[in-house]
Amino acid sequence: MMGWRGKLAGGSGGCDITVGIAGDASRSALLPDRRKTMAVMDERRILEVGDGVLSGAAEGQKERARLGLDEIDREDQGVIVRITSPVVTSSFIRGFVGPSVRSLGFDEFVKKYEFHSTSSVNHNILANAQYAADLEE
Repeated sequence: MMGWRGKLAGGSGGCDITVGIAGDASRSALLPDRRKTMAVMDERRILEVGDGVLSGAAEGQKERARLGLDEIDREDQGVIVRITSPVVTSSFIRGFVGPSVRSLGFDEFVKKYEFHSTSSVNHNILANAQYAADLEE
């Protein structure tokens, strides 16, 4: 069978998947075990962040306190942060995640926090997290 074998990322584990071309009889063997995939997703807590315009460092710090990010930074478990707002300013991001980046370091921050938002918001979060990390060096 020709195909690709890889690891589905998530949490501290992941699950092996194989994708390829084969006859119908072996087709189910090529798909990831759905229960295993769900278990990986369930390892992470999901945090929801507001719908309106997210602006200002003070608002970012307030949202950080509401969600308990200082406590989460001390835990081993990673989290998913869903941001539904299409507008998130750099100052909000620095207030929201800056302390986490400074305490964890950029690489550990990226491993711990997974952001689900628009691609532009995700890009803005990572750029500002890197900026916060660079200020510490």
